[in-house]
This record gives sequence, structure tokens and C-alpha cells, in this order.
Amino acid sequence: MEAQHKHTEIQNMGENTSKVFSGEAGTKAAREAYNKTPEVFSEEIKKRLLPNKEYTIADIGSFRGELLGKLLELVPDYKFRTIAVDINQDALNKNTLQEKIISDAEHLPFGNGSIDIEVVRFLLQWNHWERQKQIIKEIARTVKEFALVEHGGADNENPDEWREKMDKLFEGVEVPKLKRGEHFFSSRDEIEQMMRDEGIKYERVREKIISDVAEIYSERFGLNEEESAKTRKILSNKNFFVQTDWIIYPQK
Repeated sequence: MEAQHKHTEIQNMGENTSKVFSGEAGTKAAREAYNKTPEVFSEEIKKRLLPNKEYTIADIGSFRGELLGKLLELVPDYKFRTIAVDINQDALNKNTLQEKIISDAEHLPFGNGSIDIEVVRFLLQWNHWERQKQIIKEIARTVKEFALVEHGGADNENPDEWREKMDKLFEGVEVPKLKRGEHFFSSRDEIEQMMRDEGIKYERVREKIISDVAEIYSERFGLNEEESAKTRKILSNKNFFVQTDWIIYPQK
């Protein structure tokens, strides 16, 4: 199945992305950012769903299905029909999930309340602010039970100052391997205020500071020592991000 609406720009994902997404990262920072997510999400599923009943679960921004694959290993008593949604055809070709759909996340090709569970990890920040709002509204529109959304965002105390460092990093002038186009690292407070404004019911289930984001990017994008040093220098005292996990409930 192919969606009508899709982005055409596929940004550089980094040569070690699948390894990092799969929980096989070599660096401490990457393990802290990615390895606990399947466990956190699986615990929320166990709290809210009945075993031995089949559900549909869609992985939005699935890449090769790394997150959902690990999550399903932790809930062996639950039955799921799995759906991968991504704009990256090459990644979908290697995706392990049952159904694969080419689509951007702001035009999900699902009916209202038609997907039991949706999972989303570190997708929002790679879209500009208006798209982030639309993605969250689409999640609330299409999910039936709940969605599990993880975000890597800006410092809540001074998000603009924090974003200046990230914007400089992803310009790719000093470290070309990190050049990316569209991105906006919204803060927890900005996203939660938006959800309240839109009447979207949510619950924050976890938040932590992930230190040494330079280490994560160095591993994921295969940076050498010089490139890693430049990355740390650019980020300087903003070498971290705020990881937040929400449950988003269907919009009635």
C-alpha cells in the first residue's frame, strides 16, 4: 500500500543508524538514548492491553523496524499485526514488519481510530514545528487505544539558546557528514502546550537528560576523531538533549 502524500527528501541517516537503533551501539550515550525504549514501551503495553488478543500496531518512522522488533520480543504473550510507515523505500525494503507503507507521518494513510497502537521514536525533531504539530494531530486522529511517542528535544529552560548550537551543527559547514535539512528540536513544554491547545489528551511517562549527544552522533554518522572534536566544540555546554516519552490518547 502506498500513501498519496509523501516527502521526497530522504535525509542522511548515518552509516551506523540501524546498529544504534537496534540497541547494539558501542557508546554509552547511544545505549542510554536507545536501549531502554523497548522496555519502557512494552511495560506501558502490558499495563493497558490484554494478552492473547490481536491488535494492530504501527511503527511511524520505522526505518528497518528496529524498535518494534525489540519491543515485540518483550511482549511474547501479545499478538500484533505489524505495520511499518516510513518515507525511506530502501529502509522499508529491509524492514522486518509485516506490512510496509511509504508515507510521511503528517498524512497517515489510516482512518480515524483505525490503528490500535502506534509507536514513534525520535521522529518529531527531524521535522519543522508546523509538521510536528500535524504529526501529533495525525497520531491522535488515527490511533484507537493509545500511542507511545518518544522525543529528543531542547533544553526546557532556554530552548532557543540550545537550538542555536544544534542548528550550527546540522548546517554541516564544519562537519559535512552531519549536514541535515529540515529539523526543529522542540522542547517538552512547547509540545505539551501545543497538545493542550489542540485538545489532545496525553500523559508524560518518562523524562531524562541524555548527556554527550556528540558521542551519539559520532557513532551514528561514523565521525573520525577530528570530526568528533569539532562536534563537541560546536555543542560546547549544550552537549545533551532532553528525552521525553508520552502516551497520546485518541482524539474524540
